[in-house]
Amino acid sequence: MALVIKTPCLSPSLLACTPFHIREGMAGAESIGAPLIHIDVMDGKFVKNESFGVDFVKDVHNKHNMLNDTHIMIEKPWEKIDDFIKAGSNIITFHLEACPSEKEVRETIKKIHDGGAYAGISIKPHTSTNAILPYINDVDLILVMCVEPGWGGQKFIPETYERIADVKAMIKASGSKALLQVDGGINDITGPASIKAGADILVTGTYLFGDETPEIRAAKILNK
Repeated sequence: MALVIKTPCLSPSLLACTPFHIREGMAGAESIGAPLIHIDVMDGKFVKNESFGVDFVKDVHNKHNMLNDTHIMIEKPWEKIDDFIKAGSNIITFHLEACPSEKEVRETIKKIHDGGAYAGISIKPHTSTNAILPYINDVDLILVMCVEPGWGGQKFIPETYERIADVKAMIKASGSKALLQVDGGINDITGPASIKAGADILVTGTYLFGDETPEIRAAKILNK
């Protein structure tokens, strides 16, 4: 089953919200009509920082009407898939770099699909885009990181535009139904440019939840 949503769209990141403003963040995401809410999971091992985990997903998964877009930046992702599915994750995106071989990549994708969730695969800024080719027809979402994963508020790496275009071309050439997501440094400049390069879903947090209302910021990101 393919992930079918109206694109281009936003996946607002709760990582940009303080612990006391999570509910406001979810409400803001719903106010702009976002189909997804982005939950960043960090284990302090695959990336240096720690953030939301299984218990957080379990706590928020039914407090809004969006799909829980869970991005797991963790070691050995195949060992935790069942936990995140039980917690309420609708989409689980794991890192290619967290898997030592193709065997673990395919095992992780299978576990996600067997659990009834959508499978996403992510690559860091310095991982070759060609690395996703063996899995391009097996996943529902491909996440191209625009910054090094591990913390929010970083600046967009300009070379990412070319990487977005490359992945989009691969998706089209292969006949894959995967949607292309980008994450990191998305704002009123990088958002429209990423869409032009081929992005379907833009993860945004720091900019979206800035001084202006989410509605105003969302319109600027999507160039509406």
